[in-house]
Order: sequence, then structure tokens, then C-alpha cells
Amino acid sequence: MSTTPPESEIIQGDQVVQETQAVQFEATTRHIEANRVIRVAFSQLRMVLPWKNSDGVPTRRKILWRAIE
Repeated sequence: MSTTPPESEIIQGDQVVQETQAVQFEATTRHIEANRVIRVAFSQLRMVLPWKNSDGVPTRRKILWRAIE
């Protein structure tokens, strides 16, 4: 007795795989774009805010940077 599934199940399985890959690609694309936006925001923040205040205490920027590292 053959254990090969019917052709319709194979086609349906291929469609599910393709849909899953499309969703993963879209999520990866959104993740890359989000990382780019974060990098740009930190670059702008770096230009505006110092790492430490005049009394040597880390600024919010440094604290935030440590949190995402």
C-alpha cells in the first residue's frame, strides 16, 4: 500500500509553505525597517544629547542605549 498522499494534499501543503514563507519574509522586512528607524533615531539623538551630564551621571540616552544593547 502506498503512503504517498494524494496530489491535492501535496499541492495544498505547498501552498501553505509558500504562504508561511511570504509571512516570514514580510515580518523580516518589517524588522529590518524597524531597526533602520531605530538606528536613525539614535544617530539623531547622539548629535543632540551628551552621554553624561555635567555631574557625570549618565543621561537618559545612555540609559536607553544600555537597555537595548
